[in-house]
Amino acid sequence: MNYNKKMNLCIGLLLVLLTACQGAKKEVETQTPRISVSEYAMLHEVVKIKLDNVAPDMEVTVDFGDGTVETGRNNGLLTHAYAKEGDYTIKAQTATGTLAAGIHVCNLPALSVAMQQFKDPSYKKVWVMAHRAHTQDKTIPENSLSAIEAAVAAGAEILECDVRQTKDGVLVVCHDETIDATTTGQGRIADMTYDEILQYNLKDRAGKPTDEKMPTLEEYLTAVRGRAYVDIDKCTGQGIFGKVADVVCRTGMMEAVFFYSGVEEGTREVLGVVEDANIYPWVGGHKLLEGLPRTFFVQTSYATEGRSPSLGDSVELGMVPSVCLLWVLDQAIPEYALDDRQLDELFDIFPTVRMIQTDVPAELIAALEKKGLR
Repeated sequence: MNYNKKMNLCIGLLLVLLTACQGAKKEVETQTPRISVSEYAMLHEVVKIKLDNVAPDMEVTVDFGDGTVETGRNNGLLTHAYAKEGDYTIKAQTATGTLAAGIHVCNLPALSVAMQQFKDPSYKKVWVMAHRAHTQDKTIPENSLSAIEAAVAAGAEILECDVRQTKDGVLVVCHDETIDATTTGQGRIADMTYDEILQYNLKDRAGKPTDEKMPTLEEYLTAVRGRAYVDIDKCTGQGIFGKVADVVCRTGMMEAVFFYSGVEEGTREVLGVVEDANIYPWVGGHKLLEGLPRTFFVQTSYATEGRSPSLGDSVELGMVPSVCLLWVLDQAIPEYALDDRQLDELFDIFPTVRMIQTDVPAELIAALEKKGLR
């Protein structure tokens, strides 16, 4: 065998050995015991905790960091709910050593718990949802990070936002299919990469350029978490709901997000991916939720001249009424002001309403306070 052939053979054998070693290292790494848990959770949320690569039925002692300690056999999945906000360290003592993982619990109750309040007849508070995180300040771009700050400061319990997917698969927060009206650029979001969209700035609601960029859904949820709930609109019917749910889960916001599902088709799409989702259907989409062990809002809208849609049988089926008081649905409703007469009429038509969606959350909250509903 000549020199070159020997060298090629040696190099080939070396590559095989290196590949085998790397594979063995990766196998060892994947077998390392660890605690798998979300880094962020809501107050009273049932947190799922897994002990990865710990032998089934091995005896373990788990300290959840809040004074609760449990000992038993590893059955693959533990659950725990935290009653106080704070930063906790979860520790698991096993026969092979101690595992640890951190979790932050915010002071905002999990939706599955907070929604139960509406079943109490003495709970009269009407929640306020800020449409596209709008406030009366038109210098703030809709669906933006600065809009979050303004809507939270106004006191809104829920911020409504819209989600779209870019050409390269990034989920962004924008109502329109194009960036024409909301940014200094032009084009369909589905035909543009996120980097291309970032070349342009958001415009305020008067059409003037700002210094802000269009946020991703992950940025938006991270910015709002712990301070308000989020209603994600336009998340069904685009073939992106699975990705939306992944982002919500990754940011620890599953118990802080409503998924607006529209009518029956959208509701079925959400249920097919997240069985215990906080679904927020339009009247008609609520039928599939009958009998499920959660409390759900059902949405309809106020319209002038006696044109408000009916709630149908949703209240009888246990749903909680939510009503839109929005200019985009009836242009007789002022967009950046509150008509007290219209609000009174809304309550006449929907006396059991427990959430109202508006473009002026601070003004609506002040009006509800006068009615003893805050």
